[in-house]
Amino acid sequence: MNKKITPPIPKNEAARLKNLSQYQIIDTPAEKAYDDITQLAASICGTPIALISLVDGDRQWFKSIVGLEVSEIPRKVAFCAYTILQEEIFIIPDPEKDPRFAHNALVTSEPFIRFYAGVPLITSQNYALGSLAVIDHVPRELEAQQIESLKILARQVVKLIELRTNLSKLESIEYNRQQKHKNRQQFFQKVAVGLGLTFLILAGAGFFAHRSLNEKVKNSNKQIGRNKIIDNLEDINLQMKEVAIAKYRYINSPQLKYLEPYYSVKSSVKQEIAQLKLQIADNLAQQKRLASLDQLIDQKLTEVERAVNLRQQGFDVATQSLRTEEGQYISDRIDATLQEMESFETQLIKKNVLSSRANIYNFEIVFAIGILLNFLVLAIVYYFVEQEINARQKVETDLEQERDLTFAILETSASIVIVCDPQGKIVRFNRAAEQISGCYIDEVKGKYLWSLFIPPQEVNLVKNAIENLPASRPDNYETHWIARNGDRRLIAWANTQLRDRTGAVEYVIASGSDITERAEATQALLESQERYHDLFETASDLIQSVALDGHFIYVNRAWREALGYSEAEIDRLSLFDIISPDAQSHCQEVVQRVLNGGSLDAVVQAEFVTKDGISILVEGSASCKFVDGKPVAIQSIFRDITHRQQTESQLQQTNDRLNLSVKELEQRNYEITLLSEISDVLQACRTIVEAYTAISTFLKLMFPDLPGGIFLINASKNIVEAVVTWGDPPLTSYVSFLPTDCWALRRGRSHFAGVLHSNLQCQHLAHPLPAASLCVPMIAQGEALGMLYLSSLESATAIEAKQQLAFTVAEHISLALANIKLREKLESQSIRDPLTGLFNRRYMEESLEREIQRCDRKHQPLGIIMLDVDHFKRFNDTFGHEAGDSVLQELGQFIQKYVRGSDIACRYGGEEFILILPEGSLDITSKRAEQLREGIKHLHLKYHHEPLGQITLSLGVASFPDHGITGQDVIREADAALYRAKREGRDAVRLAP
Repeated sequence: MNKKITPPIPKNEAARLKNLSQYQIIDTPAEKAYDDITQLAASICGTPIALISLVDGDRQWFKSIVGLEVSEIPRKVAFCAYTILQEEIFIIPDPEKDPRFAHNALVTSEPFIRFYAGVPLITSQNYALGSLAVIDHVPRELEAQQIESLKILARQVVKLIELRTNLSKLESIEYNRQQKHKNRQQFFQKVAVGLGLTFLILAGAGFFAHRSLNEKVKNSNKQIGRNKIIDNLEDINLQMKEVAIAKYRYINSPQLKYLEPYYSVKSSVKQEIAQLKLQIADNLAQQKRLASLDQLIDQKLTEVERAVNLRQQGFDVATQSLRTEEGQYISDRIDATLQEMESFETQLIKKNVLSSRANIYNFEIVFAIGILLNFLVLAIVYYFVEQEINARQKVETDLEQERDLTFAILETSASIVIVCDPQGKIVRFNRAAEQISGCYIDEVKGKYLWSLFIPPQEVNLVKNAIENLPASRPDNYETHWIARNGDRRLIAWANTQLRDRTGAVEYVIASGSDITERAEATQALLESQERYHDLFETASDLIQSVALDGHFIYVNRAWREALGYSEAEIDRLSLFDIISPDAQSHCQEVVQRVLNGGSLDAVVQAEFVTKDGISILVEGSASCKFVDGKPVAIQSIFRDITHRQQTESQLQQTNDRLNLSVKELEQRNYEITLLSEISDVLQACRTIVEAYTAISTFLKLMFPDLPGGIFLINASKNIVEAVVTWGDPPLTSYVSFLPTDCWALRRGRSHFAGVLHSNLQCQHLAHPLPAASLCVPMIAQGEALGMLYLSSLESATAIEAKQQLAFTVAEHISLALANIKLREKLESQSIRDPLTGLFNRRYMEESLEREIQRCDRKHQPLGIIMLDVDHFKRFNDTFGHEAGDSVLQELGQFIQKYVRGSDIACRYGGEEFILILPEGSLDITSKRAEQLREGIKHLHLKYHHEPLGQITLSLGVASFPDHGITGQDVIREADAALYRAKREGRDAVRLAP
């Protein structure tokens, strides 16, 4: 089951992502400086793919990439996600063999990554943002110089990132300053607009107030005029009444003094009428009334004058005229007209009063609204002023913090930052500039940059870069830098301008990155390329690069000389023109396999045909060149092996013969070694069973392809039985048969039976019969012990090759088994009682001490049973000593049947026996003693077919550590218990107290 492994997350992931976001480089356009580094990395390492990437929260984003067309990939499949966990370069020689990447989608599919090396991009704050990596489509290794060059280029990438950030910070400061000025202008504009609005409101209120006052004045003047008109009308009315009174007085008493009012009115009334005409000139209705009034006044004056003339004729005549009531009618009409005119003027006066009051009210309303609007506008202006002040204070605080942060960044940045005025004089110097120059800011401030650190031949370049800097983009260039101590460094500069609000250049910021190491690496690369070209042309091997369509891209001089073609002729050739016709189909298959994504063989052999038609055999290696993950060419290095092949063919034949001899010698040496080992092992075997195991182990190694076995003749010499067998398929012989069934045992010499000897097959062979069989008798000291049997189901050749070895093995095994049997016999005689077959007293003492020590270590008990045959002397006295020996033999066999495999049964002396029960408690031991006591009663002894009678036993039981901590102590306690049993009547079991 394929299990995809997800890259682990760094412990400082949150802080790392925050640091990455501060650089504001994610999703920015491509930049030539980064592309140059990736191209250089690919060239130095000789890989088709190189990249600069940054690891975001869920993706790997490529700032620059060569050899692939992709902008980002998921973080869960990114190799770079592992690189950022490292402090040094991270190399995967073959991802297919690494369980972390074996099932990665980038390994199992495009771009089929087979090699990866990435250097983490670690900033000055110790955060790994991403990596500079190289990738190949074949497994490989990097040289130490290539690894060091990658590290240098990675440091250059970090410097570029920090340099870019520094420039952004400085541009941000200038932008903020301009923005601050713009905001200040906008603020003053807002204040001016507010104050202007206040002025307009005040002007509007004043205009309305002025208009209201004018209206009031006009209304007042109109009211005064109306009052004058009324006064004039009242004067006329009064005068006309005086005229009427004067007429009556004069008629009653014709004195001239009574006519003075008449004459006065007659002379002044026309003036009053004329004045009234002027006063009511704008009122047509009043003019009509005044015209009517003027006629009525004239009629009245005429009527009075006629009455005066009649009075002069006489009182009666004058009285008679009064009776006509003409004068009264005229007076009434004059009164009515005056009253109508006065009423009309009174109404106008009332209207004027109302209009004045309305104007006063409107004036008060407009003035109040104006005051309120002014207060509102002033409040709004005050609010905006306060907001602007607070905002300016915040901006100033932020700018101060940003300025401090920028200053700290500039001071701690690894990039050089120099601030100059437009003339090129140094204004500011960061710490990196101080370190690389060896000068402090106080020493260089106010001096021209080019007069201190720039070589004379590059001064004009620096001057032009500062004086003619484009306003739209930074200017990039490179110069040398000469420090105070004479150290010469190559610096890549990026200049940018800071302008004031008028657009004039205020400062020029020169940000530099030390690219000395990169330049040295580039120079080393160029020198390496030159060396490569020299090696390419002077190499004795045939080097070629072939496009997938078969045409040659390039070949070296050795290739041209070997095949006899000129450079002009090679341009018209294809690979299939020089490949032998017999090999062209194979060549086409190789090319097609490459096109289908397959791999090339590690070693390639081909047969070329020279221009003269001579065939040459070449051998070498080939690799596929990839561009953007796709194969574009096959590059090969060959060596002419025609003569070598002929020599090698001769050498190969000789070598084959030597190898065969060596293999035979090795096999003989191996067999001799095994014989030596089996002899040593068999000599070390203590028992015949151990010997069987050893024989089985070694014979499987000696005869791995020949099933067989070791057969031994039993003690009665009537049965042959298999004691060791080996091989697959199983043994092709019966495991038990008569000695006469085997030709080898009957003849006393080996017997081989094959296809040609089918009539002489041994009788012990099982069906189906083997193709061949070999029986080798095992004889020691003139006695046949058994035989070694080998068989083969396929052919007789294998047995024939092993026949001599079988003879030797049979001889070694027979001697070894005879020695082991003899040693077992001697050992048995040394530790066993010859009469009973039980262990003797010496073996008992050795075993008892050993078992007590073992039980003591394991904290286990040990039981001792000492037993004695009751009335044994009676058997000797009655039936003789031979009968007594027979009783002891039967008793020994009886005890051996009743004891466990771990128990030790010994003859202690005479008719006394001891049983040692390891790990037997006192209770268990006493029960075993009781079983022996009861069991012996069922034993029926006979001697010369004559019954000997029943045997009884007396038994004493003791245990370790209850009755002693040494063997002798426990035996002494068991012996005492035994004699207590005898004293108490025999045929009993007694426990030690």
